[in-house]
Amino acid sequence: MTPKAPEPGPGADVGHGPAGSTHDLSIDPGRGVVTKRFRSWARNEPAREWTALCLLAGSAPGLAAQPLSADLDSHPPAITMSAAR
Repeated sequence: MTPKAPEPGPGADVGHGPAGSTHDLSIDPGRGVVTKRFRSWARNEPAREWTALCLLAGSAPGLAAQPLSADLDSHPPAITMSAAR
């Protein structure tokens, strides 16, 4: 049996994901937001995810995180969304 890694605590900056991960996450529970910074964007991943979040927010509110802001031209690109409740 492989031991399970502990979950990050409140206010944790999740930081770097495992090798091969496409993004890093920062969670701010005080503001109720998650910021996703992309490590890879050669296939337009940030714009595709932003588009999907916006479409879901408009057609199925509450199904996914609420899109709050996108900085798609920064390096690395970032998307900020509501945290799960």
